Amino acid sequence: MSYYYKVMTVRFKYDLAKDIENFFLVAKYSQQEFASPIRSRYEAQYGQELNTDKLRSFILAETKEQQLDLNSVTNQYQRDWDFVNDEFFKRCERLFNCALPSDEIIAYLTLCDRCGYNIKNNYFFISAKDNKPKLTTIHELWHFYTWHAFGQELQSLSPQDYYVLKEALTVIINHEFKDLLDGYDTGLGSHQEIRRKIENMWLLHKDLSAVIDEFKKSFFNYR
Repeated sequence: MSYYYKVMTVRFKYDLAKDIENFFLVAKYSQQEFASPIRSRYEAQYGQELNTDKLRSFILAETKEQQLDLNSVTNQYQRDWDFVNDEFFKRCERLFNCALPSDEIIAYLTLCDRCGYNIKNNYFFISAKDNKPKLTTIHELWHFYTWHAFGQELQSLSPQDYYVLKEALTVIINHEFKDLLDGYDTGLGSHQEIRRKIENMWLLHKDLSAVIDEFKKSFFNYR
C-alpha cells in the first residue's frame, strides 16, 4: 500500500454568519436521538421556525448571557489541536491510503449543541462549549476521510445506511488515536451493536477496505 503525507492543518475560527448557518444545517437532521437545549431556548422566544435575523439576535444574547469569550475559546482549541495536527493527518493517510484535497480545513465554532459539516467546502462546526474538542475534531475529520476514500464505492447505500456506517466507523478512532484524544468516542445508542461488530472487524483485519466490504455484505443481517 502506497501513501504520502500531505501537509495539512485545521484552523479554528468564529464567524457569526457561519454560526447561523449551522443552526439551519442541523435543523435538517432527525431529532429522534438528539436533545437540543439551545434550540428549545430559541423556540421559547421565537417559535419553531428558524429566521436569520432572529438567530443573529439570539446568538448574540446567548453569547453575552453565557459570558463566552469566543476569541479565547478559538485560541485554546487551536493551541490544543496544534499539538496533534501532524500526527493525526499522518496516521489518517496511512489508514485510508489517501489525502484530503484541501491543505486546510476550517473548524467554525458554534453556539449550537449540534454540529454539521460541509465536506465539499472543507469545513465543519464545533461547539464553543465542547469539553473534548480534539475528539470532536478527529471525529469530524474521520467523516471527511471516509467520504474521500470510500464515497464512490458506497454510493449504492441509501443515505440512512451511509449515515449509520460513517458514524459507526468512528469506533476505530478509539483504537488508532487514543494517545491523541481528550475523550472516548461513544457513538449513538442505536449504533452500539454495529459499532461492536465494526470494532471486531477492525481488530481482525486492521484494514478499512476489508471492514467496508464486510459491512456491505452483512449490514442488513444485523442492523
